Amino acid sequence: MNSYTMVVVIVIAGVLGNIIMRYLKMREKEITQRAQPPVNDELNARLDKIEKRLQALETIVTDSRFDLDRAFEDLENDNGSGEQ
Repeated sequence: MNSYTMVVVIVIAGVLGNIIMRYLKMREKEITQRAQPPVNDELNARLDKIEKRLQALETIVTDSRFDLDRAFEDLENDNGSGEQ
């Protein structure tokens, strides 16, 4: 085997090795992606619950009656601390 043939064989082996490595990484990524959707579904469900709770809190806090009740509570707390 002369030196040129050996160089060609080494280059071909390197290219094939690189192709095999990329293929294996792609397969690993596909397997990992298949395993992730249940986690994503669970997180999406939790996020939906949190969004609903946040909407309820926003409704309460932006209600004008809430501001009035908060003002009365503040007055009661200010008067309650001064009477002791």
